[in-house]
Amino acid sequence: ASERASERASSAGAREESEATMQRRPLLLPLPLFLLLAAFGVHPAGGTGHPVMPSPYPTITHAAGTNALTFAASLDRAGTVFYVVATQPNGLDGGGTTAPTPTEVFAGTLSGSGVATASGKLTFASANVERSAVIERLPDASVFDVYVATHTDADAAPSGTPSPTTTSALAAATIQDVTPPAFAASTPHAVGHGPTYLTIAIAANENATA
Repeated sequence: ASERASERASSAGAREESEATMQRRPLLLPLPLFLLLAAFGVHPAGGTGHPVMPSPYPTITHAAGTNALTFAASLDRAGTVFYVVATQPNGLDGGGTTAPTPTEVFAGTLSGSGVATASGKLTFASANVERSAVIERLPDASVFDVYVATHTDADAAPSGTPSPTTTSALAAATIQDVTPPAFAASTPHAVGHGPTYLTIAIAANENATA
C-alpha cells in the first residue's frame, strides 16, 4: 500500500513538473503563409519586387528621314515604365551622358535635375504586353541616350509601399541631319543681269548645294 501511495505521489509530481515546464515554454503557433515566404526570401509575384522588362525590351527605333524615335517596352507584371531622353554633346560625334537616378527619371529630369530632351511613361495593366511611344520633334544631327526606370505605381508617388526600382540605358540612337537647309534672310535676290544672264545671290543657314 505504501508503495502504491509512493507511485501516485511520484506520478502527481511528474504531472505538476510537466505543467510547469509547459507554462515556461513559449507557445508555438503556425505563422501566416506570407510571413513564412518572406522569411525564406520568397515574395509573391507582383508583391514587393519592381517590374522587370523581359528580353528584348526596351527597344528604340528610328525611321530614316524623321525627327522621331519609337520607344517600346513590356513588363513581367502590372506597372509603369518611365523614360527620359538625353542629347549627347558634340552633335553627331556624340559624347557621354550621366545616368540619372530612378527618382530623377520619375520626375522627368536628367542627372542633377538637368532638363531632359524628352520624357514620358508607359503604363501597363497586365504582363507581357508591348506598348510604345513615339518621341517626336527631336533635334537632328544628334545622338541620344534613353534612360529607363520601372515602378509598380503609375505616378511613382512616395506614399504607400515603396517599390524597388532599376535604371538602364538604351544603346545610343542617332538622328542624322534630316532638316532641309533654309534660305538666309533677304535671299535669294538678284544682284545683276545682262542681255542673256541673271545673277542671283543665295545664302543658307547650313552647308548646302543650290
